[in-house]
Amino acid sequence: MSLFQRYVTVEPALFLFMFAAFMSYPLMYELVMKRVCDEHNCTISSDLPKNSSSHGCPHVPSAIKSRVIHETSLWILYINIANSLPSIMAALATGAWSDRVGRKVVMSFPAVGLSVNAFFVLLVWYLHLPLEVLFAGQILSGFMGGYGTFNLGMFAYMSDITSTAYRTTRIGILESMIFLGGMLGNIIGGLWVRSGNFAPAFWCIFACGIAVLLYVNVIVRESRPKRRWSYQQHKCKAFFRCNNLVKAFSLFVRFQYPYWPLVLAISVFVLVSINFAGIIDVVTLYVFDWPLCWSSKQLGYFLASKMGMNGVAILLFLPLLKKVGLSDLAVINIGLVSGVASLILMGLASHAWMMYLVPVVGALRGSVVPSLRSLMSKMVNENDHGALFAAVACFEVSCSLLATIIFNNMYPATNHLLTPHGVCFFFMSGMLVIAMIVTIVLRQGWYSSGDDSLPERFNVNADYDTLGDQDGNVRKSSTSDSVSCMSSNVIRV
Repeated sequence: MSLFQRYVTVEPALFLFMFAAFMSYPLMYELVMKRVCDEHNCTISSDLPKNSSSHGCPHVPSAIKSRVIHETSLWILYINIANSLPSIMAALATGAWSDRVGRKVVMSFPAVGLSVNAFFVLLVWYLHLPLEVLFAGQILSGFMGGYGTFNLGMFAYMSDITSTAYRTTRIGILESMIFLGGMLGNIIGGLWVRSGNFAPAFWCIFACGIAVLLYVNVIVRESRPKRRWSYQQHKCKAFFRCNNLVKAFSLFVRFQYPYWPLVLAISVFVLVSINFAGIIDVVTLYVFDWPLCWSSKQLGYFLASKMGMNGVAILLFLPLLKKVGLSDLAVINIGLVSGVASLILMGLASHAWMMYLVPVVGALRGSVVPSLRSLMSKMVNENDHGALFAAVACFEVSCSLLATIIFNNMYPATNHLLTPHGVCFFFMSGMLVIAMIVTIVLRQGWYSSGDDSLPERFNVNADYDTLGDQDGNVRKSSTSDSVSCMSSNVIRV
């Protein structure tokens, strides 16, 4: 095994996938806005603040502009729902399935979906088809997994090939690829938007999907045990089993005492996911409003710098925090404190320089999610990693939709209460304080020391693993049998 294959596994694939995904967001918004403008025979530049001058902002939107922005927002919401709902079902179906058949196939489907979605956008652009055609690409991409299934395959793979001692650091490095890929995608996407030519950008996204597919199947080595050919023939049959859908959430509802830490951990994950997803929606409304009155270009640079700081902080500080002996829960609390401070600063920001301090103050908040992923992976048997991350992916996608609904309605309902209009940010900081309290309860009930290993009294699966036999049925076997089945070309680091 080469040095590259030993220390770099799926990270380039996740970076490229997220780069393409985040690059598509501003492009899709601009494409939809352009089509809506064409229907109303008007021209609106997305570089103008979308707010009223009654508070001193330099641009006054007409009634037609407000109407266009409202219709564009609805289109984007419907497009997101068309992609998210099928992706939730795909994640549930493929998570537990990947525990038996391997991670590579689960990582391959979303890469194909990324290219399929870009292809449908290109059809709309070249053939001047109606916007409704975009739903076909979004639905197909969703049924192929979307970013939720891709993430579950990535993080389950990393949990498979790492020991518990180094898992948080490696998952953190993998998570940083989301932030760094998103940062670069936002910047490049913004540049394509200003050029006004969408076709080359979506051809680039199409090529990224093909490149990810090739990388996963040619470079990445399978992390799950190799099966006999007689078992391989049952892959398709095993995919349609209802057990795949049930297994993901059965991890949280079993009646054994040891599963309460997992319930608390996923509760923290839900609070954090709603919080992080809601920030993007509220920030967009907040910075376009008085007193900041930003342009879309300024917003793009702010979001890119925010994601970049999170990614760099994970790469630099998360390994350092683990090296000095801090537990996963301690790292989570440090990240939550950083997140609370950044949200309070954002809620009080009345000048641009205060907003540009937010990415610096909140840099360590990016360490929360990878530490939670690592923590939860240590709470289950290694043959349940796929099922676990399937449930996590479903919560992640659902929280994103829920955050959009909650905060897009909360902001206009509360923006008259304070100036600046930061009530939503204070509410979000309260959510993170609740998450901190839950982690403290979890720590008091779980850890007797700073060790991250799962206490023996919590590991009900310590004596056996669940493996599929040659007919795809689940059987019990000793842990030593499972270890002996592991492919020799995957080395735990």
